[in-house]
Order: sequence, then structure tokens, then C-alpha cells
Amino acid sequence: MVRKLEVKNLVINSLLEVEKNNCLKISLIFKNILMKFLNEKRRNGLCQSKYLNRSLAEYKNIA
Repeated sequence: MVRKLEVKNLVINSLLEVEKNNCLKISLIFKNILMKFLNEKRRNGLCQSKYLNRSLAEYKNIA
């Protein structure tokens, strides 16, 4: 019985670690995409806060 609980806890901890890593990867991917988006807008001279606020809201809805 104790051994089953240990194995179950190991499985749960492994799954939690995988989930945490996936969340971190998604967060990094989103940050990279966001930086590319902002850099593109800056290059195009469209970095006015009014424009960016609207565009970022639209961008986040798509993502």
C-alpha cells in the first residue's frame, strides 16, 4: 500500500513538472512572438501608444 502511494506521488510529481515546463515554454514562445511583433511595429514607425494598445489587444485575442 505504501509503495503504491509512493509510485502514485512520483507520477503526480512528474506530471506536474511536465505541466510546469510546458507552461514555461508557452510563456517564452509568447514573449518571443510579442517582442517580434513590437520590433516590427517599431521598425514600421507605428509605435504610438494608441495604435499599440489596440493592436496588442487584437494580437492577444488571436494568440
